[in-house]
Amino acid sequence: MKPLKFIISASIIFFLSCAMGFSQTIADCSNLVGKAYYQSGEWKEDSFSGNRGIRILQKNGDDFDIFYGQPPGGKSVRKFGGNVIPLVTQNNVLQFLAADPAGLLELYLFDLNTKTMTLSQQSRMSPIIKTGTYVAKCK
Repeated sequence: MKPLKFIISASIIFFLSCAMGFSQTIADCSNLVGKAYYQSGEWKEDSFSGNRGIRILQKNGDDFDIFYGQPPGGKSVRKFGGNVIPLVTQNNVLQFLAADPAGLLELYLFDLNTKTMTLSQQSRMSPIIKTGTYVAKCK
């Protein structure tokens, strides 16, 4: 019975190692700054800092995910039950639509040539209902 447990354990470790090994970081962006229009009817300077200000685009096979904070511990669109849909991938410019069930809709434009990211966000998540546009530098 011990050899069977060893084989099963080794197989699980091998599978997890392979699965994690296929993830590739495409862009690592931070310090989002921009402006947002709030439900109260006013425009405000807006930003995200710390882990909230980090966006990491990862590719695993044909699937993409966008992390808020550092993976694997960071939160991601897919972990929240959302979808990351590639719209345009041309000349090192990648555009994605990210939507989650909580009411957050985000349009990302990653320009790998200029190492920048533009985020257009519409949040219907209470208590902060806003629409904003942000930019960030990427590595």
